[in-house]
Amino acid sequence: MYVREAVPDLLASLVALSSSHTEVLVAHGRNRWALDEFLAGCQGLFSVTPLASGELHADCQCSDVDVLRLRRV
Repeated sequence: MYVREAVPDLLASLVALSSSHTEVLVAHGRNRWALDEFLAGCQGLFSVTPLASGELHADCQCSDVDVLRLRRV
């Protein structure tokens, strides 16, 4: 989430490739310059829920990486 200009294309791709039955997991780390734009763009398209680290496999847990669950609305 570090290129603001890529957010519209990313969201368009996620919408095109998903349905109401799709769960999208998005991991993002330290470079979060475009996170606010991404979350704003998700409004009306996806519900966004942060995953707790305990919901992830132990190999996928990292203190500087967050995971978001997106579901089409």
